[in-house]
Amino acid sequence: MEYEIEIDVTSTKELIDSETEQVLLIDCRKPSEHEICRIEGSTLIPMRKTKKRLAELETYKDQRVVVY
Repeated sequence: MEYEIEIDVTSTKELIDSETEQVLLIDCRKPSEHEICRIEGSTLIPMRKTKKRLAELETYKDQRVVVY
């Protein structure tokens, strides 16, 4: 399993547009911020709820995950 600590906007866009790799986008902001602006297809999991919702991510353990 490979881990990256940071990824830039250009690389993230390339991942989203890639037809060879699936990517899960997690928006860790507050719901009010998510309502204003979000990346289409992202999943909202606010930081304070991450621990409670960690089991939801098990399905994606073999997939690249980008948290923003």
